[in-house]
Amino acid sequence: MQTTNTLLETEYATAQLDVAERKRLQELESIVEHGLQIFYEVGKALDEIREEKLYRETHKSFEAYCLDNWGIGRRTADRFISAARVVENLRPIGLKFPTKENQVRPLTGLPRELQLEIWQEALESSPSGMPTGAAVQRLVDRRFPSLGSGRSPKDTDSELEKLRSDNKRLREEIREQNRERDRRAAAVALEMEQLRAENRQLKAELLQIHLTR
Repeated sequence: MQTTNTLLETEYATAQLDVAERKRLQELESIVEHGLQIFYEVGKALDEIREEKLYRETHKSFEAYCLDNWGIGRRTADRFISAARVVENLRPIGLKFPTKENQVRPLTGLPRELQLEIWQEALESSPSGMPTGAAVQRLVDRRFPSLGSGRSPKDTDSELEKLRSDNKRLREEIREQNRERDRRAAAVALEMEQLRAENRQLKAELLQIHLTR
């Protein structure tokens, strides 16, 4: 069984970023480093790092990048990203923004129209004007009682999204491994052909020496 360090080492990569990409990565990492409590900015930064694969110079996967650089698992990173996308959907209508990731967690996976409607209802029904995550979850459960207490469409949708994302990542890693295997096979074949040619040349030279004695 591989150790954790060995597993992490296998996730390292060497794909080079260009100057603009490296600069943008530094900007995005600064947001994550200095704003882990500001979930929207963190989610947006992680989303761009993942979508543009700006982690590829040091890591082969986004999951390994998050664990190695920020000490968070893929699931936590995905929650930040999903929450940031919900906030993006809320921005155009000018509603009061959520201040914590768990306030919008129940809304992830819902259609945009339902996100807006439920968040507005949550704001209006909150005594303090800022609902808790539990209050938002109750509103979602009320809309979808057939899914059972404490469970909403976002659970299934989030799982589907994670599976799609994981499958896409796995397909990309398989393609990369296949390309690397093909490159190595081609390099070995070329070296063997060169060695065979050298071997034939050496035998010919040796034979010529024997014939001229």
